[in-house]
Amino acid sequence: MTDKNKAVYVIFGEQPAFLMATLFKKITWLNQAITAADRVVIKPNLLVPRVSKSGATDPILVDQPIFELRQRGVDNITLAEGAWLGADTWQACRVCGYDRLIKKYDLKFVDLGVG
Repeated sequence: MTDKNKAVYVIFGEQPAFLMATLFKKITWLNQAITAADRVVIKPNLLVPRVSKSGATDPILVDQPIFELRQRGVDNITLAEGAWLGADTWQACRVCGYDRLIKKYDLKFVDLGVG
């Protein structure tokens, strides 16, 4: 199996930024697969307005891939999320801290919610 065919990467530790940076280095084919001209959409996993400690994806786990992509010259990055039925997607982003990521990296944001 070549590295490009490997679908799952597993890493353990307590420093999310370091772990994500390490994963980006391990996924060697990614360096050739993504170019500065590409559009990247990242969908975390926010269902309701709760902090990451309650189960939502910690923004640190999304920050590092965005950082790595920006290091490769990728500027067209969109954060897309749709909250659970009846929940406010933007409120979920604010409560979990994704609004700060959107501002920090000047990301586009798409609400995938059904309304």
